[in-house]
Amino acid sequence: MNIIICGAGRVGYTIAKLLSEQNHSITVIDQSSEDIQKINESLDVRAIVGKATYPSVLEKANASEADMIIAVTKNDEINMLICQIAFSIFKIQKKIARIRSSDYLNPRFSKVYNKENLPIDVIISPEIEIAKSIQRKLEAPGAL
Repeated sequence: MNIIICGAGRVGYTIAKLLSEQNHSITVIDQSSEDIQKINESLDVRAIVGKATYPSVLEKANASEADMIIAVTKNDEINMLICQIAFSIFKIQKKIARIRSSDYLNPRFSKVYNKENLPIDVIISPEIEIAKSIQRKLEAPGAL
């Protein structure tokens, strides 16, 4: 698969490493030239310095050929905007965004995330994922 990862911090780096080891074609975009340099030095992926909210930067990353985009910058709103641009301009089929703010994750507002409004296919919330993982471990036989 052709996958674009927006955000080259710890999460973006780890995702790029794991997916490239599975022989996916990975392009990483980040504003930080230092983070992009680290990726270039250690991973066999394409890395671009730039703002992933700029359609021209996504175009440089061959977004029109991408099967998936994963937005894991440090900013929820930027991650949402990346998914919107990926859908509206480049018609990327699978859009994943890291969303940390509990206000955005409130079930009352879940209808915001659909193809008519904000096209995010999968929302990842680190805090919720950790809580669910702890809950599963505690529910395992013999855990307590």
